[in-house]
Amino acid sequence: MPDNTRRGLRFSIRGLLVLTLVVALFLTWHIRQSRIHGVVENLKGFGARVEYHPSWFPQRIFGNYCDDPKSINLRRILIKDENLEAIGVLQRLESIDLAGTEAGHEALRHLSKLPKLKRLAFWDCGRLDVQQVNALLQLPKLEVLDVHDTKVSLDQLRSLASIPSLKRLIFSAPQYDDAFRLTSETITALSQVNAKPVGALLCTKINDADFDRIAAMDLSQTSKLVFFESQLSARSLRRIKKYPDIALEFQNCPLTLPAIQALDCQTRRTRFYAPKFTLAELAAELAGFKTIIAQTYAVDFHSALHRTRSVGIPGDNHVRIWNAAGEEPTYGNQFTAEVLRNQHGLQTVICGPGMSKVVLEMIAEIQPSIQLDFTSRYDPRLTWQTIEQCPSLTGLELNWQTGGQPRFTGSHRLKRLTINDKLSIAFEPSVDFFREIAKLADLEQLYLMNNNVLSPDVLEPLRKLTNLKYAQMANLDEDARRMLEEMGFSLSQYHRQSDNNEAWTFQRE
Repeated sequence: MPDNTRRGLRFSIRGLLVLTLVVALFLTWHIRQSRIHGVVENLKGFGARVEYHPSWFPQRIFGNYCDDPKSINLRRILIKDENLEAIGVLQRLESIDLAGTEAGHEALRHLSKLPKLKRLAFWDCGRLDVQQVNALLQLPKLEVLDVHDTKVSLDQLRSLASIPSLKRLIFSAPQYDDAFRLTSETITALSQVNAKPVGALLCTKINDADFDRIAAMDLSQTSKLVFFESQLSARSLRRIKKYPDIALEFQNCPLTLPAIQALDCQTRRTRFYAPKFTLAELAAELAGFKTIIAQTYAVDFHSALHRTRSVGIPGDNHVRIWNAAGEEPTYGNQFTAEVLRNQHGLQTVICGPGMSKVVLEMIAEIQPSIQLDFTSRYDPRLTWQTIEQCPSLTGLELNWQTGGQPRFTGSHRLKRLTINDKLSIAFEPSVDFFREIAKLADLEQLYLMNNNVLSPDVLEPLRKLTNLKYAQMANLDEDARRMLEEMGFSLSQYHRQSDNNEAWTFQRE
């Protein structure tokens, strides 16, 4: 065979091999892009928002078919584990947001196949199985992980903090969950990944060094710091001043008076449970507070804490003075009228079981130097006779029906009166009850959660209350509602409290 023929044949075979290789590479790329495009279009069908890596393919011609997704946002979209089964083909995906979705433990397994993933948001995923969180340890480049408002346990949080590539870990703790109190060991682990706690952060048995690590975290979304049995000095607590919006809570912490002074707690919400200092020592530090809460419970400390977790706190600043040991108050000469008198900025006192009668007697002793709102929570020992001795009160809220008939005089200065039967004890005010209410010439707001039907004959004494602007009562018959409208009131709200209880709210200019 001539040399020219052999040479042409060699070039033909070489060209065929190159062409075959090019076609094979193209088909491989095409199959890959087809799979990627199919997964992305499927997610877009659910409402996903997709950002792509830069590409040199003209988008006008090819669209996004030739592009690789860089980030996918599925936040608050109805997506489930099975919809993410094929997501492993997105090998260049760097960020995915699954916050507020139905994604669970299978989704974690699918996501563990993404070698380039850097950012992952899983917050508010109620179906997330904490036992499968370890699948995230297989992500070699994960830098930012958001798991707040999930069921991730404290042990799992420590495990996630050990991911070598992780630079930021966003988490939250269920409030008052004993299993989610950060110890010194956990705080040390979290300090390595620039942790960002969301909501309340609970810490137990920590010291100044641990507090320094907490202060170095991103606390921009932390609403409260709770310390249990922690030894903290003034030096540490002084650092919290740069976060004036964070509420503070100390439970069984042996704080010194200098440490309390370092807190500058008049600028923030601060609670002290089972304080180690006397109220007489603390009185000057509390002088600028608007609210004092005094409580006592005949139960153990943990149960008492659970029962008070939903107590509403009015005002901007408050201090909780709380005793959990024994039915009767055991403060003795600590919580005295003189201590109460020194609270010059005080606007509200809230009393729990066992303290209402005692505190009211103190208020009666120091009148008229103090005028404030008084709230009694579930205290059957409180009587109208005790209240009668406190005409300087500007507001009164009773969440337990007191014994007997109210007794008011023209000297009472009440502007707000609430009787809210929260314990379902029959509260059925009569015309005599409203005759006493009618003596409150300054009354502007009246809130009654009564059980009986109120008629015009029963409500007639209210016509004397010319300053009354707001009235909410239950079970008003049609004639009673018409009478209030004749008095200049207009119905602003109606809602059903229960099957046999309807609440009516009236207002007038």
